[in-house]
Amino acid sequence: MQRPKIYLVSISSGKDSLAALLFCIRRYGRDRVRGYFADTGWEHPDVTAYLDYIEQKSGVKIDRISGGSMEALCLQKKCFPTMQNRWCTQLLKVEPSQRYIQGWNAKGYRVINVTGVRHGESAARAPERLWKSAFIGMPPKFTKAQSKAQ
Repeated sequence: MQRPKIYLVSISSGKDSLAALLFCIRRYGRDRVRGYFADTGWEHPDVTAYLDYIEQKSGVKIDRISGGSMEALCLQKKCFPTMQNRWCTQLLKVEPSQRYIQGWNAKGYRVINVTGVRHGESAARAPERLWKSAFIGMPPKFTKAQSKAQ
């Protein structure tokens, strides 16, 4: 028996992730789509209100996941994150997202993790493929030339 697919859309509260959510709803149906938001505990209250609004209007549940609070981690590490020391993304976004996705896998679902990224956002994101597969914790790097070959 084939495992049911679920499309997990990472919601950042920006327009790219909202576009990805709406695309998935239209393409795959509400019942196969779920959003998730990695809460750092450092979010503006309007973000929470916006997530509630998206849930209400889209009819898709947005799970709030957490890897702890930014404030607690800053106190524990005795520093703020910097461009050279970017521990916050790994601890507050990546690792909680990986646990969330693995939880759906453990429930028997075939997970398709969706992240909205604009090619025009930065030079580093310009060569990204439209769709790419990645193993949790080990995302492969693709260029446009490689993606055309596959």
